[in-house]
Amino acid sequence: MGVGGLAVGLAVVLGPPLCWVPQLNDMYRRQDSEGFSMFVCLALLVANTLRLCYALVSLDGIGVPLVAQSVVMVVVQLAVVYVCVLYRRPVAAGSTGGGIIPRSSPHSAEKPQMQLQSSGSQQQLQQTSQLQQEIDVRAEAGEAVGGVGPPSEEAVPWVPSYKEIVGQFWDWDHYSHYLFSFFCIAVFCLLSITLMSPVHSLVQAIGFLGASIEALIGAPQIYHNAQHQIKGLALSLILLWLCADVLKCAYFFLWNSPAQFKFCGVVQFVVDSVLLGQHLWYPQKSKRRIRNIAVQRI
Repeated sequence: MGVGGLAVGLAVVLGPPLCWVPQLNDMYRRQDSEGFSMFVCLALLVANTLRLCYALVSLDGIGVPLVAQSVVMVVVQLAVVYVCVLYRRPVAAGSTGGGIIPRSSPHSAEKPQMQLQSSGSQQQLQQTSQLQQEIDVRAEAGEAVGGVGPPSEEAVPWVPSYKEIVGQFWDWDHYSHYLFSFFCIAVFCLLSITLMSPVHSLVQAIGFLGASIEALIGAPQIYHNAQHQIKGLALSLILLWLCADVLKCAYFFLWNSPAQFKFCGVVQFVVDSVLLGQHLWYPQKSKRRIRNIAVQRI
C-alpha cells in the first residue's frame, strides 16, 4: 500500500478514539457529566467487542489497523465511563444510590451558602466554608465524614444486584459495576461467536451487527435534533466524526475489507453528513434550553 496506505491505517487506529478527547476535556473542565448519556459508550463497547470477536474467527479478516482501533476505542470508552461516574451529579446522603461526589462539585455548598447569605450570618458562613474544606480534604484522604465520602471496598460490591441490573441498567453509581457488566458482555459475545464459528453466514451476521451498531450511533441524535429543531452536537465533534469516518471508509476499500464493513462505513458517513446538515440548517437555540433537553433525556 505504500506510505499513503500506512498513513490511512494509522489514522484509522487513532482517528475515531481521538474524537472523544474534546468530550473528555469538556467534562473534566466543567467537572460535570450532566447531559451526556453513557448508553453511547455502551453501544460503542458492544460494537467494538463484536468486531474483535469477529476478527478472531472470521476467515476474511478485517486487518490489523481495525483490530487495533477497536482495542483503543474500548479503552477510551471505559475512560469516558469513568469520567462520567466521577463527575456525575451527587446523590443525597439519605438515598440508596451512594453516588460519587466530585471533589470540587459546586452543588455541595451552593444551597447552604445561599440560605446563610440570606440570613446575613457571616460567622455561620465561614464555619460552613471551613467544614466543607475539611470534608474535601478528608475525602481526598479516603475518609468518610458524616456519611459523605468515598465508599469503602466492602461497601461497594463488584457485582451489581439483580434490582440494580433490571431497574438501573448502565446507570449505576460505582465504576466497578460497569467493569463487571462489560466483562460479562465480552464473555457472552466471545462464547456466542465461538459456537457460531462453524457456520460462516452466522459469523458474517455478527460482523454486520457490530458494524451496524457503530454506523447508526448518530441516528438517535438525528431524531432528537429534528424533533426539537436544534443543532444538537458541537460542530467540532461532528467534523471530527466526519473526518474519521472518511478515513475509515478509505481504509475499508483500500484494504478490501468484507462487504458489510464497506456498506456500514458508507452509512456512517451519511449519518455524519446529516448531522452536519442539521447543524448548519437549524437555528441556534439557547444553551439553557439545550441543557434542559439533555437533562430530560437522562
